[in-house]
Amino acid sequence: MTRSRREGAPGSRREGAPRSRRESTPSNKWALHALHLAGATAVLSLAIYLLRPLLYGWFPVSSDHMVHLYQAWDLWENRLVNGRLSGWSDYWFFGYPAGDLYHPGLDIWVAMFRAGTLARLDWGQTYGLAFLAYFAFAGLAIYRFGQRHMGLAAGLAGSFLWMLDRGEYEQGGWLYLVRAGVWGQGLGLALFLLGLGFFLQALQGHRARDHALAGMFLGASILAHPMDLLLLLMALPALLLLKLLLIPARKAPRTLLLSSAWIVGTCFLVASTWLLPLWTRYGWTEAVGKPWLPASAILRGLLNGDLFTGTSPLVIYAGLLGGLLGFLRRRLAPALLFLLMLILLATASTDVLYGLRLQEHFPSVGRIQFQRFTIPAKACLFLLAGYTLDEIWRSLWCFAGWQKMPTLFRKMARPTLAVSTALALLVSAFTWWQPFLAYTARLDLPCSGSSETWPSYQIFNRWALEQHEAEQGFYRIAYEGREYDQDFMAAPVFNQTAGYKSGFTSCRIFSGVTGLVGDELYRALSVKYVASRQALNRPTLQFHRRFGEILVYRFVDYQPNRYKLLPGQDAPSPKVETLEFNDQQVRFALSGTGIGSRLRLYVANYERWAASMNGQKITIESASPARGVAPIVMEVPITDGELRFRYVRRGVDWLSMATETTGLLLVLALLLRGRRPPWGTETTSRAPRHQQIREKSCQKSL
Repeated sequence: MTRSRREGAPGSRREGAPRSRRESTPSNKWALHALHLAGATAVLSLAIYLLRPLLYGWFPVSSDHMVHLYQAWDLWENRLVNGRLSGWSDYWFFGYPAGDLYHPGLDIWVAMFRAGTLARLDWGQTYGLAFLAYFAFAGLAIYRFGQRHMGLAAGLAGSFLWMLDRGEYEQGGWLYLVRAGVWGQGLGLALFLLGLGFFLQALQGHRARDHALAGMFLGASILAHPMDLLLLLMALPALLLLKLLLIPARKAPRTLLLSSAWIVGTCFLVASTWLLPLWTRYGWTEAVGKPWLPASAILRGLLNGDLFTGTSPLVIYAGLLGGLLGFLRRRLAPALLFLLMLILLATASTDVLYGLRLQEHFPSVGRIQFQRFTIPAKACLFLLAGYTLDEIWRSLWCFAGWQKMPTLFRKMARPTLAVSTALALLVSAFTWWQPFLAYTARLDLPCSGSSETWPSYQIFNRWALEQHEAEQGFYRIAYEGREYDQDFMAAPVFNQTAGYKSGFTSCRIFSGVTGLVGDELYRALSVKYVASRQALNRPTLQFHRRFGEILVYRFVDYQPNRYKLLPGQDAPSPKVETLEFNDQQVRFALSGTGIGSRLRLYVANYERWAASMNGQKITIESASPARGVAPIVMEVPITDGELRFRYVRRGVDWLSMATETTGLLLVLALLLRGRRPPWGTETTSRAPRHQQIREKSCQKSL
């Protein structure tokens, strides 16, 4: 039995190394627990400090935050109450499939906090609390992975660098994941690292509980963001390759492959409730992907230390050194992160995209924004930079030459090193406190309590809610503004009124969404009011009211009917009566129709809509709601009788529900097994020969 070189030193022991007598003593055990708890407390404190305005009951109001707030509200108020994770929503545009195409993990995360607070907080406060919890959770997930598999310094440095990274557009960091509100990928990455950590533990010890937690967290990461599916497909072969070739083990390759199959199978079962339907409905999504840089530019950026905007060259070089150390010392976790980072950057390059003609062979590649691969690549880099610090400190702590020193010096060497490290940290904290405050002051986040436009926004929503409760019939409020202004995306949360937003919106993954403006389009949308922060001058708009900088106009061509009759040759005046109109079913009673009569329903066409005429199935075709607009609404041939549109579950939807239930039951069964392995007996890994020699010398010095 070999002894770990990390025993007696603060931090985690090496993966697979048995516990030493020194580490197993109660005093040393509690000291290690206290040290790890102190590290987690430091990470949590930094997260709370950076997002302290959210403790006042405020919530973020910039960019995508308003979209996520609305989607979480829609999940809780309109779908979960009916026992559905997905369904049709009429609150935006011509309607859209809520929860079918856009990843639902972030909405589920916010809904958990809604349930945890017993719905006692308003929706803004609930969202602010959920976002603060996400930010702290991401830091703790990075810390946990680094501390458990690479050392305490790696965990601390990796999480601190992640939270303090200013970042850039589509490169993660504060400006993208926090201020721009694209935090679904950050949540997915945190869940992925937790799952990967349990994956490593499962391959090492074969505990059933580790298998369950690895599959559960990896599946949840895919639900949080689809990029984590690509991460898993890259990390799995790299992990098995390193485990079989770089890190010698007593386990048979068959056992390793069997463990991996259990975890990956559980992962896909957990994510199947959304992933299976998405695979069959890629044709209903927009191709929003775009390439990044050629491989030569990426390599040059790494060598120059300026590949990632806002990241210090010293951090980049330390991360590269940490990856090389991981390979040289045959450490599985740092070697895996280094290899995964290289794979991510290579995949993000245009040389791979165009050289291998990926988009021609796999059309779904056109939906990938390749620059986003830098987000998990930076997480790997930050952990590797921390691993370099950890290795430097531990090399000094376990330096074999201490035993050649005089006795007094040998006894005082390690206490002196520990005290000097603590003093260096304290001096650095006092020295860099003012620069740190100046730096974090630039990490600002627009919140409801600090926004100058929020008071008028609240007044407008109160008026819109009163109108919604007083007026009869269906209508929408159209919001016109800057191309990327998404401030009004959360308006239905506060005014309960269906809306239409011009320009870009981040939930525009559904191909049946348009952001155009026009009178004919507004008639088809049943727009009654138009709100804008800019003065609008069109004949069909009459100024109605003003709420601060928000101007409200009445649309004079308001059309309450959400359909259009196209009469046939011998039916000049067909009649239609609306029997039912909701997000699951639409029914009309028709009379006076003739040959060639058709009905155009101003609801976006989607695969789950099914139509029938007098009980007989009819084909739904796509039609344009206005001139210059793509065919996105539904149109069907009609006769006299009852016309019905139903939003149904297809075979893949029922299959996804069955596989999801199976996955959750499998996770529960594995958790109940505890330490008992799913198969075989538990074995341990054997460290490489050069590692055993170094550990023995370190143990002698202790």
